Amino acid sequence: MGILATFSSDRDARFANLVELLRARTAEHGPRVAFRYLADGEIEESRLTYEELESRALAIAAALAPQAAAGDRALLFYTGGLEFIAALWGCLYAGVAAVPVFPARLHRQIPRLLAIAADSEAKFVLTTAKIRRQAEDL
Repeated sequence: MGILATFSSDRDARFANLVELLRARTAEHGPRVAFRYLADGEIEESRLTYEELESRALAIAAALAPQAAAGDRALLFYTGGLEFIAALWGCLYAGVAAVPVFPARLHRQIPRLLAIAADSEAKFVLTTAKIRRQAEDL
């Protein structure tokens, strides 16, 4: 598994933050592929254009915004992939600090996950429907 980023390298451009960078790349390269998900490290399983990435990030940020204050933390509970990338950018757009957590062997790691949530003082958890169902079952 892997993610391949295709951000261009404009060394002369200056951006105050990553959100400005994505906005500029979306304006410049909108329909071009920004990320590819390589399921086995070689074969592309899915892709995300700059436009799609910004759209998903804005949707996530809009969902967080009514309840989030700048600097709040969100656990990003993903196995990897493009959903994780969109959630990370959504947090950036919302001004929320992302705390990535890998849910491997979920049933054995509940104490570790609860400790991370407590230590980070996370206010939100972002995840997929599948991982949410698995966590609720526990």
